[in-house]
Amino acid sequence: MDKSNQCTETVSKLKTAVEEVPNLRRELDISQKLLDEYKMNCAHLENCMHEVREEAHTNLCAADWRASEYSALRTSAVKTRGLFERLRACVTSPGGVIGFANSLRALALSLASSANENEDDATADIRACIRLLAEKVSFLFWQREELLERCSRAEAAQTHLTKELEEKKELVKSLYAKHQLEKQRPFISVFPRRCTGIKLEKMILWRRATQAFSVEVTAVSCRNRPRATLWLPRLKRLSSPSSRNMKLFPAPFTGGRAAIPVRRSKCKRIITGSRTP
Repeated sequence: MDKSNQCTETVSKLKTAVEEVPNLRRELDISQKLLDEYKMNCAHLENCMHEVREEAHTNLCAADWRASEYSALRTSAVKTRGLFERLRACVTSPGGVIGFANSLRALALSLASSANENEDDATADIRACIRLLAEKVSFLFWQREELLERCSRAEAAQTHLTKELEEKKELVKSLYAKHQLEKQRPFISVFPRRCTGIKLEKMILWRRATQAFSVEVTAVSCRNRPRATLWLPRLKRLSSPSSRNMKLFPAPFTGGRAAIPVRRSKCKRIITGSRTP
């Protein structure tokens, strides 16, 4: 009885186990599917983690590069601001144009001595611009000095010419006054040997710049006619007060002005006054 009971229990257990086998297989299949899905999820997660890691590394590199760029830009901005501050100090330095040119030249020399190879392009460009500006300002300052010197020379020459012009004006005024005084001298009448019957009412004798003398006849009257032809003599040499060495012009002279080359010492011997034949 005991064995039969055991067999019955064993058979029942075997039936139960056989009945549970499909369930276990289904569960195994489900578990296998879950395992496969889990593996796929793990692989996907690994891929995602790898991508995230690469992206994080890229972002970190970009952040480092941006940080270094920002640091370089900040350093360049600080240097540029320092250069502009020094340039502003040069512009606002006392002393006018000379002080500005000297301070700018000193700044250019200082920047040239403190230049290095590791500086950025912006700072190098600013240094080059300041150096070029210093050269241009020095050239303009030299041109300004030259123009000022030329202006001073021109003013001195103008002053000298003005003085000479004033002296010439005074000389011309004095000569004109002397000429007017010589025109106001007493009348001098000259009566040659062959001018019988002719009366010279007015004959003026004055001195010219060529040391010669001119005679101007303003009115002529004759004993027979109101206005007769006057044979004006030409004196080559006057040896005596009698005027006997006078010679006549070959053509008649009715009035106007004629030159008589009489020596100055002999002119004083001419008889002053008027004479009627």
